[in-house]
Amino acid sequence: MFIRPLTEPEQHRLRGTGEPGRTIVAVDDDEIAGAVAIVSRELTVPGAIVPVAWVVRAEVSPTHRGRGLLAEMMTRQLTELYESGETVSAAASGRCARFGYGPASRALRLRTSGVSTPDSATSRIRLLEASSPELERVYDAVRRTSVGWISRPPRFWAALPASWVAAVLDSPEDGYALYRPGDAGELQVAEVGAATAQGAATLWRFLLNTGCGTSAQVPVDSPLLGTSRPRPVDTLWVRLVDVERALAVRRYTVPLDVVLSVCDSFCPWNTGRYHLATDGTRVTCSRTSAPAELCVSAADLGAAYLGGPTLTALAGSSRVIELRPGALSRTSAAFRGEHEPFHPSGMDSCSSGRTGARRCAVPACGSS
Repeated sequence: MFIRPLTEPEQHRLRGTGEPGRTIVAVDDDEIAGAVAIVSRELTVPGAIVPVAWVVRAEVSPTHRGRGLLAEMMTRQLTELYESGETVSAAASGRCARFGYGPASRALRLRTSGVSTPDSATSRIRLLEASSPELERVYDAVRRTSVGWISRPPRFWAALPASWVAAVLDSPEDGYALYRPGDAGELQVAEVGAATAQGAATLWRFLLNTGCGTSAQVPVDSPLLGTSRPRPVDTLWVRLVDVERALAVRRYTVPLDVVLSVCDSFCPWNTGRYHLATDGTRVTCSRTSAPAELCVSAADLGAAYLGGPTLTALAGSSRVIELRPGALSRTSAAFRGEHEPFHPSGMDSCSSGRTGARRCAVPACGSS
């Protein structure tokens, strides 16, 4: 929008993928100077699937930067989310980091050389168009058990370019791979989703046995890491809009009873002390006046929310402060997930709502 105008095919592909009522636009003399937009999705978190306000746009025109526009729009957006009872927001871009979004999922970007070896297991694979309704069903089954994955509406799949190809296992609930030919014959793998480790292994063998090199993002605990030199990349930022409700909705790996002191300069309603308790099944979180045992920012809670980055590691950077001996290790262990969270971010750019925005004017001025 602000880097270059959309081409006509891009406008056609993206039309209808946004939610105009969830877009805030900054206007200066009848010209759009900036916009923030979210869409309604679901996010899989440890032990639960929660509604999430998914950020698809947060930007200001180069001609209007340095005026505090983005902060003003983000403040309005997060305030409206809180007042409407929403709990969690998330983004696939680090642009939101300064507004209390913590990096909750990391992937490793790797390149592999092509190999061609016989593999009878790959005979289970069928190739489909990326817009196939079957792929939509497979994705929905996989994302419900995969921490860090979000829901996608039917219009997302309909908007995918025809160049993408889906490799789907014979048993539809097992998994799929989404890819397209890239430069110099290399396969650009957007995502691989599978319900089982065996299904994922079969899909990766298929991709690696094409004789082409592959470029992909994989979880940090992927067994593929011995095949190349990976490069780490953050793929998902999580923002706790309502700390009390957000901490109560997910599940924890071990019993916990702790009082957290939370600071949140961007969403001041979150600042305070919370008693978080779980017996391994039931979870409660409520405001308290009891002495705090652990001091943490809302952004760091967002980073740890999916069970990836540990509070212990964050404390090593002086970002989490232990006020009672043992509180840090207990809380960090409870937040930790069974597996590293992974957000398949390869197709996120296809879901951005670029057209049809409601015009909700914010004056193109303000404090930074």
